[in-house]
Amino acid sequence: LRPRKELLLGTRGLLSSEKSVGPNDDPSEFYESIEEMSLVSGLSALRFSQLLLLVVESTQGRFTKLELQLAQKCLKEGRALIVVANKRDIIRQDGVSHSQYEKGIREHCQRYLKDFGADVPVVACAGIEGSEKGGVRRLMHEVIRTHDAWSTRISTGKLNEWLQDTLASRSFLLPTGKPLKVKYVTQERSRPPTFIFFTNTKKFPKPFETYLKSRLQHDFALGGVPVRFVVRDTRKK
Repeated sequence: LRPRKELLLGTRGLLSSEKSVGPNDDPSEFYESIEEMSLVSGLSALRFSQLLLLVVESTQGRFTKLELQLAQKCLKEGRALIVVANKRDIIRQDGVSHSQYEKGIREHCQRYLKDFGADVPVVACAGIEGSEKGGVRRLMHEVIRTHDAWSTRISTGKLNEWLQDTLASRSFLLPTGKPLKVKYVTQERSRPPTFIFFTNTKKFPKPFETYLKSRLQHDFALGGVPVRFVVRDTRKK
């Protein structure tokens, strides 16, 4: 991504009289610049947001590079995420129900947006059908629920009970071959939910961290909410 100043200067030149657009010009010539402008605009708005509504269209069939870039920035900034599957009216014309449409998008999310949990909120909408019929009212309910999850605080007692149950059925080894032991967990903060684990290592092995995050997001209804881990080594120096 080019620096914003450079991008804006380039855009200014594109839209000035130096580069006038005629009726016979090829629109694809300007596609990359327009996409970059959209990305800059989205990243700027994300800085001041708490939750991102990532709007995808039924005609795409997949996430675009721009959408994935915004989702990754959302994850890095610790913002909550809801995927809005727009234009469900077009899909319905092909005999696909809105629940089937949502399911397909959700499966796509599990592949490309797995850091937001297996239960990323997906709401199918059709803006031209109004707030009630078009799914906008349902979307607003999902916004409130996801924002509440992003702001949630879980008691230390409940967390450690969950941790004990979660680790009872599986065991993990450190790279040294020794068993990984987690003694205690507590929530440090919310927005996004951040948890401190007291354990016998300085860093969780990646498979273990992925497993623990997915279980935490699922068991405490944190789908669409990035969670962060802080690992504290309790071994005596």
